[in-house]
Amino acid sequence: MCSIVWRKGFFEGDIDASLEVRRANLLQHLTLEYPLQPFSLQNFVGHTPESNANAIASFNPLWCRAAEQIALAAVGRVSSVAEGAGDAVLNELAHSDAISDAPSDSGAIHLATAEQYPPFAMPNSLRWDELAQCLAKPAAYFLRHRANLHFQPSANDAGLEDDEAFDLKDFRDNAVRDLGLKYGLEAHDLAFARGNTPLGVPGEMLVDEQLFAACALLDALPRYQCSDQLPAQMVQMTLSPSWSPTPADVQITGWLDACYADGRIVLKSQIYPRDMFRAWVEHLLLCAMQPSAMQTVTRWLSPERVLYCSPIAAEQAKVYLSDILALYQAAMAAPLPLFPHSAFGVGEGAAKRYGRG
Repeated sequence: MCSIVWRKGFFEGDIDASLEVRRANLLQHLTLEYPLQPFSLQNFVGHTPESNANAIASFNPLWCRAAEQIALAAVGRVSSVAEGAGDAVLNELAHSDAISDAPSDSGAIHLATAEQYPPFAMPNSLRWDELAQCLAKPAAYFLRHRANLHFQPSANDAGLEDDEAFDLKDFRDNAVRDLGLKYGLEAHDLAFARGNTPLGVPGEMLVDEQLFAACALLDALPRYQCSDQLPAQMVQMTLSPSWSPTPADVQITGWLDACYADGRIVLKSQIYPRDMFRAWVEHLLLCAMQPSAMQTVTRWLSPERVLYCSPIAAEQAKVYLSDILALYQAAMAAPLPLFPHSAFGVGEGAAKRYGRG
């Protein structure tokens, strides 16, 4: 607040202003807006403790390391960054030849040039599950494959839980359901053997609730799997990204399992909004391949809901897949602004409005 002039309880210029104007001026002085994504280099470059004008910085070292990776890649250097080399990397970036040609009177041009990611060349071959992962978690996928930043803890950092579990949050309920889908009610003792479930009568009730839900799905499963089971279908097709400035043929490979004559039957302990993207990609591949002796129908089953995908013409499915391939190419330049929960909420609302849900 050292840059704010305070006189007799008022900011400078507020003496004759109304109460609403004074409140607005106070809020403006107290608020610092961050309009950028947390991994933007503008959150890191130019920060000096002596200058309040350049006080925008990240408090999260994880994002700082991600920015360092992108900064080195932008100037054509090795993407791995040594621990603790953040200031040296950013100073080197600020004085590198890659951005020194920009006009010296425009700091914004320097920042914009620094944020230009190296060009991404589409691979000749791509597994279909990579497309699904990219759509389901675009920000995490971008940081992993473009900034080489991995979120999983290393084996040395992994350890036992220090706190006793009092509930089945943080996906522990899904872990119990997965055991129930494999072993039925016999998974009861195995669920407690993992050590991350509540103890005593409350724990027994919570675990039994999830196991009963999984067993109810297993009891209903024969009604869906009444047709002949087929071997896994091999995915191998050539597509080209639509609306791409540099279209190129890409071979999509992989396998589709859980195949039956009546279509695909996929068991899930829970179906999240992000799972819709994976189900959609799988279904488009099935419709594009048109395997013999099999209906092009996809069903994802969970204790709460059944996700049903109806048949699509093969040519139309390939058009949709080409669009997804173009989205993948765009996602390698910047994270896609896809929000699964919001999109799922809009879709559910539209379905109820038109009597389809």
